[in-house]
Amino acid sequence: LSSKLRSHKPLSALKLIDYTDNSISLMDLLELEILILQKLRYDSDSICPNDYLEIYLNKLHIEHVTGVDVIKRHFFAFTALCSTEIQFSFYPASMVAFACLMCALDGLKDSTQLECGQLGRNLVNVLSSYTHIDVDCLELLTESVNLLLGKSAQSAMTSEP
Repeated sequence: LSSKLRSHKPLSALKLIDYTDNSISLMDLLELEILILQKLRYDSDSICPNDYLEIYLNKLHIEHVTGVDVIKRHFFAFTALCSTEIQFSFYPASMVAFACLMCALDGLKDSTQLECGQLGRNLVNVLSSYTHIDVDCLELLTESVNLLLGKSAQSAMTSEP
């Protein structure tokens, strides 16, 4: 269950059975999962994209750079916006977090607010290798978030008096 809730690539039931040296059957495993969920009243603490921010900033060694507060503010705004769109609910929280972080960093890359030389393609590769998510998938999702941000900014501008 933990793997299903916390990982972008959860362990399959069969692989988990292999790890137990086939000491349980598939039916036993599934029944145990149901039992645990029932005991928890199906209230399994879901993870959200915001849970990944500090992990990613630390992995990229930018948690203490100038401008990190702006990055965090933008990231939280972007994840909040993504949570209002159904299309992003089909992606793991780790991927949405990555895309929102990339968009937040992209907005500052030409600014002197961010003093770190790891932007662009290198960043994508670092996080891709860390998360084991395909680079193309990450870039596609980042593009989707950018499109959403553009639409949101455009609608905000047209609704102003």
